[in-house]
Amino acid sequence: MPVKRLQILANSVKKQQHCIAGRELLENDGRFSFAGWIRPVSRHGEGELSWSDCRFPSGNTPNILDLVEIELEEHAGSEAQPENWFINPNARWKKALVQPGNLPDLVIDDPRRLWLAPGEKIDRITPAALKQLECGSSLYLIKVTCFRIHMSWRKWEGRVQQRCRALFDYRGNHYDFSLTDPVARAKYCSSFPKAEDGPKIVRLASGVDCILCVSLGALFNGYHYKIAATVIEQ
Repeated sequence: MPVKRLQILANSVKKQQHCIAGRELLENDGRFSFAGWIRPVSRHGEGELSWSDCRFPSGNTPNILDLVEIELEEHAGSEAQPENWFINPNARWKKALVQPGNLPDLVIDDPRRLWLAPGEKIDRITPAALKQLECGSSLYLIKVTCFRIHMSWRKWEGRVQQRCRALFDYRGNHYDFSLTDPVARAKYCSSFPKAEDGPKIVRLASGVDCILCVSLGALFNGYHYKIAATVIEQ
């Protein structure tokens, strides 16, 4: 089974479990370089990872920018999420030992648009529209401007739930994605407004520019929803 070395760029919440992704780190004659994206997935549910699926021997799970060695079984062959690989559920994940000075810089992607199609809402896309785009990627690491977090309440399946959204500008378009980064949510969304007080907008302590890992989710109710999976403050 192949063992892949990844730098973790997303460890977000998916159905109260983990959705993890990163770039493969390659080594050639002692020199390191980043290759394509890999999203390790399980064979249960929608591919989400449980704690036991992605823990180190210590019991911890990866943090953003950690270097991790993961034993995989095979490429998942997902058309909408071509980066997916099935994990070996019996193998423990390991931290990779690489000196920080040997690491290359983060690779910043530069797509023209974030899965935008005519007639589609800004935060989702149908499988048919996605197929027409032929973008070949469901993960990007991008630099954005005017980043804010919008907190509000909504009714969903008879219940009132908190709603956390990432608002930002990228290449002349304004975007509004679901924010699933547990670190950013813990840091900035702990003081949630009361439902009767209306929505609340907060900005990052570092300013309004940041790096985001954005992702397309698995198919849900006929759409692939767009997610801000990681906020990296500059």
